Amino acid sequence: RRLLADGTEERFLRNQFILTLDIIKSTDSAVAAEFKTRIVSIFDSFKEREQIYYDTSGNDAFVACTAEPQVLWDLAAKLAIEGRSAKKLGDPFGGTRKGLSQGSVTIQIKSDGRTIVKDSPTLMPHPLPRAVGILAGADLCACSDGIDPNDVLVVEFGAGQPAAKDLKIELRSDRIADVEQKHFKGRCFLVHLFRRDVISVGRAPK
Repeated sequence: RRLLADGTEERFLRNQFILTLDIIKSTDSAVAAEFKTRIVSIFDSFKEREQIYYDTSGNDAFVACTAEPQVLWDLAAKLAIEGRSAKKLGDPFGGTRKGLSQGSVTIQIKSDGRTIVKDSPTLMPHPLPRAVGILAGADLCACSDGIDPNDVLVVEFGAGQPAAKDLKIELRSDRIADVEQKHFKGRCFLVHLFRRDVISVGRAPK
């Protein structure tokens, strides 16, 4: 930990599990604007009982991190349930895309209370762009009949191995999805948050 000149408290956290999410079909959606506030409220409720950090800088992609993967699984499931209930006929809002990855991050707590989750400049590759990039894996759900992307957690391969035991999920090697985006190219598992099984899919579109 260190204190910066402007009063910011900075903390370096190693080997964190990272939950990223964004809103599905947020353009021209009144529900999406309301749901952003709901996301922060859900994060706040988890922070009251768990050691988590989350970004409150107002970016379109939301980020939370902790050393305990089960906490982020519970958070993702809660967001999926809330996303289901928030959908309205005629509004394009489709819930959220959610991803689980792992890496070391820097937390900045500003003097006004805002929290910012950042990459550590000395570590390469930067984990946060990759953590956002894996969200593209949720788009593969369109290839699977009856699978709602809102109900899926995209688990990056490297994070899946240490998290699987705690999450009580079987990450089948024959159901690995290849995801390739601007900031991420690699393997992921698409895990159904309510069935706790891995969805069989192919490659995400570029």
